[in-house]
Amino acid sequence: MRIAAIMRHAEPERPAPGGTRTLAAGERAALSELGRRQCEAARAWLQGLAPVRVVASPFVRTVETARLVGAPVEPELSEDFAGMRLGAWEQAPAAQALESLPRLIAGELDPPPGGESIRELGERVARAFEAAIEADGNVLIVAHRVVNAVVLAPYLGLAPEDALRVPQDHAAISLLSLDDSRDQVLALNVTPLAPLRLGRPQLEVL
Repeated sequence: MRIAAIMRHAEPERPAPGGTRTLAAGERAALSELGRRQCEAARAWLQGLAPVRVVASPFVRTVETARLVGAPVEPELSEDFAGMRLGAWEQAPAAQALESLPRLIAGELDPPPGGESIRELGERVARAFEAAIEADGNVLIVAHRVVNAVVLAPYLGLAPEDALRVPQDHAAISLLSLDDSRDQVLALNVTPLAPLRLGRPQLEVL
């Protein structure tokens, strides 16, 4: 059975308190110490997967996650697995942009100038996913919360606008069978390292 492991990047470092961060600046966020431990646990949990191909978004946190979890296979970087393109919102304060993001994903708001709709994101990601699984053997894909949710949504019978119903915790892994057309979702949102959670941070890096 060929398997595609869909993984969200591990926990990134949080911005220093008191600053105003933009979404564009978040692209440079590296993994935190907890994030690196999450990767170690994920690699152990995926032992035996032996991916022939590792594909990641080009953001720093996704590349780090892919290298730690997918070693010794060097990740291929794909812009099409990058986060949702938000155009003008990417230069606005992140908290402001993220407040409107759920309505954009649900199709209740038009995309900002230079941004894309959830349907456009779905088309972009679907093409990238099909290209990633062309190789014979298992594949590991490391991307972002909404990107992964859009990949998984059709396998769960959901429309792209319902993507936020698909859980995607940091360093969580979902497994898809690429051969069995009946039971394709083998695992959903498995977090190999599950630390005690005090609650989601008010600002989450997508």
